[in-house]
Amino acid sequence: MAAIFKTVSWQVEQLVSGVQQGSISLPDLQRPFVWPASKVRDLFDSMYKGYPVGALMFWDVPEEGATRKISSGDGIKAQHQIIDGQQRLTSMFAAIRGVEVQDENYRSRRITIAFNPFTERFEVRSVAIAKSPEWIDDISKVWGHDFDFDEDFLEPLEETGREFDRAEKRRLRKIVQRLEAIKAYSFDVVHIQDDVEKRLVADIFVRINSEGVSLKSYD
Repeated sequence: MAAIFKTVSWQVEQLVSGVQQGSISLPDLQRPFVWPASKVRDLFDSMYKGYPVGALMFWDVPEEGATRKISSGDGIKAQHQIIDGQQRLTSMFAAIRGVEVQDENYRSRRITIAFNPFTERFEVRSVAIAKSPEWIDDISKVWGHDFDFDEDFLEPLEETGREFDRAEKRRLRKIVQRLEAIKAYSFDVVHIQDDVEKRLVADIFVRINSEGVSLKSYD
């Protein structure tokens, strides 16, 4: 029997761009569920530390009218449907791009994760964190085109009276660069081949999601 899948390595930056453009989408029967913010925080902490966070699964045969975009922006035609890993991918996209996504109740949500370069700790942004210059209060800023380590992080700290020697500045800069490098973190993505029958894909979907919403193959 011919192989029905292959495994390909995708970097976070590629996955997020695919969601943004619309080439990675949801099958119509998938609900747009987003993790609690605390779980998203833990996901980024694991990626930052280089821990494994699980594989994703795509089906490479989209059907016209049978997919739903995660991103609200206009983009290219869907090329991959997410069979497994939707929560991780949607949450990651929302936190990195700094955009709203739909939750399980189809309401728009914004997930904002903060990072402390001094302690290398991630946290869900709070009012106190937003006011503290020791935190990057929204990690999506780090992947923005206009983020500058000195102007946006060091200088506000120095304005409070903090002083840093060259070694400490170098250490903090490397930590922020390590945060930015999350975009190069690699996921193993299992691709179900384009010649696999729909009934087999449905069976895979039902088995993977057997602990979630109750679905039958004919759905």
